[in-house]
Amino acid sequence: MQFYAGMAEASSARLYALRGEYRNAARSGVRGREHLLRAKAVDPDLADADLGLGLYNYYVDTLSAIARVLRFFMGIPGGSKQEGVRLLDKPSRKAFSPPTSRASILR
Repeated sequence: MQFYAGMAEASSARLYALRGEYRNAARSGVRGREHLLRAKAVDPDLADADLGLGLYNYYVDTLSAIARVLRFFMGIPGGSKQEGVRLLDKPSRKAFSPPTSRASILR
């Protein structure tokens, strides 16, 4: 259940960002990350959660300098571009999402 809640929040974050509602996008992204981390705690082999966590880590690390300062003051957890790419490239036969979609997300 946590996995689906996390992916739903991630989808909401994307929609908010497309509308230019960046504060709401950030809040949804953080909630989605929390859900995905809880899902990984329940089932460490849940490979599909790596997709959402990888995207979060990647995009949070690519924010502008001003957004990083605001991120700090808003209490938004940081991320690492390298860790995000590692999670997205992590091959898994257990993942529901096809490897081609996982690899092409950042292109």
